[in-house]
Amino acid sequence: MDKLAINAIVFFVQRLIDKDVFTELEALVREAMDFNISGDEKKEHVLVALRSLGSVISPAVAATAGWLLNLALEAVVAKYKA
Repeated sequence: MDKLAINAIVFFVQRLIDKDVFTELEALVREAMDFNISGDEKKEHVLVALRSLGSVISPAVAATAGWLLNLALEAVVAKYKA
């Protein structure tokens, strides 16, 4: 997929998800990109870390549908791999 399409997807996903949740998700994905583990393990690490963040962001994460978290995660991964 080309970079323009990926950036468009990221743009729309950002509009669907809480700003703080997206910011934290993006930071966790950037960090996980350097891990020497499989993609599935990185994804699990990011989701677990996101759900275990402090009390300020936890309610927003809990209120976000699982499919939307997964979509945002995949969009951010695509953004950094492009």
